[in-house]
Amino acid sequence: MKYPQKILQDHRCQLWLKREKNANLSSIVQNTLRCGMLLENTRSIAMSIIFTNALENILDEEIDGDEGKCIIYSAGDAICIKIDGVNDTIKFMLNKAVSKLANFELTGPEFTAKKIQTIEKWKAGFTSVEGYGDELFSSIFWEKRPPSAELIDAANTITRTELILFVKKFCQNCWIQGLIHGDFTKKEAAVLFKSSLATLKLYETYNSNPTPDIGRHLQPPATPHVIKRTNLNSNDGANFEKWFWYIGEVSIQEQMRLLI
Repeated sequence: MKYPQKILQDHRCQLWLKREKNANLSSIVQNTLRCGMLLENTRSIAMSIIFTNALENILDEEIDGDEGKCIIYSAGDAICIKIDGVNDTIKFMLNKAVSKLANFELTGPEFTAKKIQTIEKWKAGFTSVEGYGDELFSSIFWEKRPPSAELIDAANTITRTELILFVKKFCQNCWIQGLIHGDFTKKEAAVLFKSSLATLKLYETYNSNPTPDIGRHLQPPATPHVIKRTNLNSNDGANFEKWFWYIGEVSIQEQMRLLI
């Protein structure tokens, strides 16, 4: 099979299969769970990042790295679960990942630790020349990307109960796109995928566009913008950088001023 083929679709899901008939080949399963609620506001974006980070840590503790790889991350309006391993272990890892997502739970101390860890990561970006330059660039270009300062403010007031209810609502209302690449028949792939649907307990009444257009969109500004960035650590002379972008028309005089 040269290209993935769509083997299943209804109002809740879509499954693609690229079969490779090779018992020695590692298989890859990726479930992309989409729901517009992840991008409703800054608070929902912060919660999606916190819970994916927490879920990945939970799975790291329960899945042996020798069995395969399990990666979970948030991407716009989606939460992605990617499993890489041999067929026997990939089923176990996928069921474990989806089950932990559907029954997401954190103790009070676990929630506090994960929230603080995520906030500190956002704060660290402010002291990095790469970090805060990208923040400014993203705030101009991406319609749905709030700056880290706003994410931090939102995260500080998020409660454990609020986060758990958010994850539960997401699981029940998401639309799932699956991709299976490996030595699976169509029947085997469908059974594996449908087990994820059953575990998530999706609302049967939920209806989603199979190709949702909810993600981040480029929004070039109407007026020219300039971004300059330098190392905020004045004692670190070996790590000095000075970068700039300009967006829109900029005069020759302005370009020369920026380069001085």
